[in-house]
Formats: sequence, C-alpha cells, structure tokens
Amino acid sequence: MAQASKSTRLYLFTSAWANTRDLVEIIRSNITIDWTVKESGKANLRRLVKQNW
Repeated sequence: MAQASKSTRLYLFTSAWANTRDLVEIIRSNITIDWTVKESGKANLRRLVKQNW
C-alpha cells in the first residue's frame, strides 16, 4: 500500500483537529445543567452532532 505524503497526513490531521474542535464547541454551547431535562438534553446533543458531522 502506498504511503501518504507528509502534506496529506498533515492535512488529514489538521482537518480531524478542526472537526473535533467544532464538535466540542457545539457540545459546550448546548450543555444544560438541569437534571430534570437530562434525557432530552442528551437527545439534543446527539441531534446536533449528527447534523454537523
């Protein structure tokens, strides 16, 4: 199997890092502390991740 070039590996790493950073930002901005809405909050986070991934 052919080796990926250094620039390709750097691009993939940078892209993965950017995607991870975006997902963390989405999750942090939508976390609720109210435990009475725990299940709906989890469902909302799953929905947001699926929409943005």
